[in-house]
Amino acid sequence: MTVIAPPPPRARLSLGLTGHRATNAAFTAHRNAIAATLEEVLELIARAGGEAPVRFHSLLADGADQLAARSALARGWEL
Repeated sequence: MTVIAPPPPRARLSLGLTGHRATNAAFTAHRNAIAATLEEVLELIARAGGEAPVRFHSLLADGADQLAARSALARGWEL
């Protein structure tokens, strides 16, 4: 009897982020710079990840978490 193993599961990239809340003075003062840098970093990750599906993990707190979650969804990543 020949036993055929199932194919290995497809690789998935799982990312998480935590950051300051929107009420934090440092976040408020640098919100635009944080958003721009976050976009750059997630774009680099997206290009490096190739065709692997991406799952983004976040607690969705108001502030950096939600900025990153919106960017992940805009890229078609799973949230």
